[in-house]
Amino acid sequence: MTNKSKPIIKHLDFSEEKLNEVKKIRTSKFSPQRKKERVRRLIGVGPCCICGSLPNLVVTSEVGDKEQSMIRNEFFCQTCYETEQNRAKEGSLYYDCIKSEFTPE
Repeated sequence: MTNKSKPIIKHLDFSEEKLNEVKKIRTSKFSPQRKKERVRRLIGVGPCCICGSLPNLVVTSEVGDKEQSMIRNEFFCQTCYETEQNRAKEGSLYYDCIKSEFTPE
């Protein structure tokens, strides 16, 4: 993976058994922090990085430069991922030009 490559998006699928366990944990009497830790341990990934719900996508991208790079994994639910994609489209150079009433040549 190079710095200019596109992020890799993988779908996460959880078994019905794991989803039932997550539901039991969330309705338990544990503290919110303890619930989050137990769910993370059970499913093996963190929560959605925006809303904290169960993720179904992992986006892997390389960050940094040639001398020092690292791989970043971000977990998203489908709704938050689509919202972020729409924000990215709106934040494009073309959109910024329209907002500032600048017309490129």
